[in-house]
Amino acid sequence: MMQNITEDIKPDKDAPVKKITAITPEEEELIWNVNPLDADNKMDKARAERLPLIRMFALMQLSCGLRREEATALEWKNVDLKGGVVSVDQAYCYAERNFKGPKSKAGYRDIPVPQKYLEELKAWKKANSGSLLGCKYVFPGESGVISAGQFRRLWDILIDAINGVTVSKRISVKRKRNGPKEEIILRHDFNSHQLRHTYATNCIADGIDVRTVQYLMGHASAEMTMGYTHLSQSALSDARAKINSHQSTKSKAKKA
Repeated sequence: MMQNITEDIKPDKDAPVKKITAITPEEEELIWNVNPLDADNKMDKARAERLPLIRMFALMQLSCGLRREEATALEWKNVDLKGGVVSVDQAYCYAERNFKGPKSKAGYRDIPVPQKYLEELKAWKKANSGSLLGCKYVFPGESGVISAGQFRRLWDILIDAINGVTVSKRISVKRKRNGPKEEIILRHDFNSHQLRHTYATNCIADGIDVRTVQYLMGHASAEMTMGYTHLSQSALSDARAKINSHQSTKSKAKKA
């Protein structure tokens, strides 16, 4: 085709833009505690076997703030289990299907691994040491790195497991012809990039300064980092308590 038929099409400037937010503390706990659903068929059994992989992948983003492309390319040689550090020096480009360096010089970084996730990583490495791919990649795909299509299927497995939805349920809803149309409502639905936003938000909430968070996120500027942080309900409650305490102290001082 000699002409690009989309070159004259421009997006509507007034079109709504979906704002990316951090996930809730409840959803964080759901990722940590998610378990395979009861399986009575081959498809659900296969999904149950793949759930630990995507759970560990999601926890890497949630615990260390890696980009999806960085976690996909992560090799065990870049994980210091004794020192508790993950070194980021490459990313997998899904569009070009090859490995590249991080998005900028700031992307090269060493990230401390929280103790809770570090213990899971140690067990994960031991569990995957029997396969060639598992010995090389932290999150091995079916024949190498996790492809874009594989990742979409894996992420669906995680979200369905969190919401208690099996393949059997989806098939029965799709095939239903009589009676009212049934819908599968996902109470918890988020994407992997939101886990990076959650990581940054949690870092700021825990009192880590912006410059340090900028480094951990691999951002070229502090302004970019601030765009990844979001106000949490706990922060609002803490602010309310501090304001109440301040006003109460002033009132007592006036009475005295």
